[in-house]
Amino acid sequence: MCSIAIMDLSSCINSVGLVFDIAGVLGLFKFGLPSKLFTDNTIVLNEYDHKKEATYRKMSNWSLASILVGFLLQLVSNFL
Repeated sequence: MCSIAIMDLSSCINSVGLVFDIAGVLGLFKFGLPSKLFTDNTIVLNEYDHKKEATYRKMSNWSLASILVGFLLQLVSNFL
């Protein structure tokens, strides 16, 4: 992705971190923050709704993890 001859290692890691951050923010925009709306089982959901809710929860958790990885990569790039 990054050519070391063009960019130094710090800039390359920073750019990869920024890509992770952007992907995470876009994921959160689409799937929202993970919620515990349906965990108390007071709302009866059909099978499709259970699958959709599980997918949204999984994708929102992945989005948060992507943002965290992006920030950590940007932090590491400051010390290189």
